[in-house]
Amino acid sequence: AGVPESVGGAKAKGGFLGGLLGGGKAGPDFLTTVEPKAMAALLKAMPGAGHVVLLSCAGVERTNKQPYSMANFGGGLDKRRAAEQALQLYSKQTGLDYTLVRVASLDEGAAPSGTPLKAAFGDCLDGACAPAALADALLRVLASGPAGGPADGLITGGSTFLRNASVALEGGAAVPTSPAGWEELFLAVDGPELFRSEELPTQSGLKATSAWVESWCQRWTEKGSGLTTKVVAKATGPEGRFGLFFNPSTKGPKSRVGNEGGIEIIVDQARDRPEAGFRIRARRFAYGEGAVIKEMSEEVILRRLKDDVARLLRDLVN
Repeated sequence: AGVPESVGGAKAKGGFLGGLLGGGKAGPDFLTTVEPKAMAALLKAMPGAGHVVLLSCAGVERTNKQPYSMANFGGGLDKRRAAEQALQLYSKQTGLDYTLVRVASLDEGAAPSGTPLKAAFGDCLDGACAPAALADALLRVLASGPAGGPADGLITGGSTFLRNASVALEGGAAVPTSPAGWEELFLAVDGPELFRSEELPTQSGLKATSAWVESWCQRWTEKGSGLTTKVVAKATGPEGRFGLFFNPSTKGPKSRVGNEGGIEIIVDQARDRPEAGFRIRARRFAYGEGAVIKEMSEEVILRRLKDDVARLLRDLVN
């Protein structure tokens, strides 16, 4: 993909690490190897960089599962994960922003005609990625940042959630055609996203849906909610954003609300379709450094949310 002139500023303040070698299937073979010990030297050679995008591969966090356990024979995936960790450590020490982009393999026929590019958080996708789509996505990731930045316009300003995160990609016979479309694609990385409902019928506007979500969130603060972890529910922003903050019992008076994690419930519309109906999303948030992810509590909340939103949809339709 060509590099638009508008990304010139981003090129001066960011950079890519990782090179493509060709086809390959699942595993590290289609990428050049960046030795962990060489990572710091590479980063120090880019003193003006403010954001580094490292192209890596799927499976680096799943070497105990097939096909990645076999692909890791000889330690190729372990080395690549070590290179990622070297970048993350350098980021923590210097304040440099990074993004890890992971793909399983490259294939021009990665998806049937019209199948869109898919993005997710972490290391969870296994399908091939179309090279042209990957190139375009890498450019958008590098350009992500605050509104008004040098590359604002390549992706909607404010998409800072792509910084200091890992992004998995697959498919790509079709890619977004607008900055808002790219932001909609990458929303799955924000948090990450844990749930996204279908669009609600048009009669369910922002006010009514927000009221439903607020009431739903308050239930988790009551006795008999089914959670073993105490929860504090409160608004987290403009109308349509509510947070369930985990607040485990601790000794001493200091509150840990806001640092022990939680789930934010959001009422919004598709970024690239302002005429779309409202939907309900949930994302992980408010985890301070070192906080343990409350997976069991998340599972209970998300299971109830899926069931109750499905019931809401049926009631609105009937």
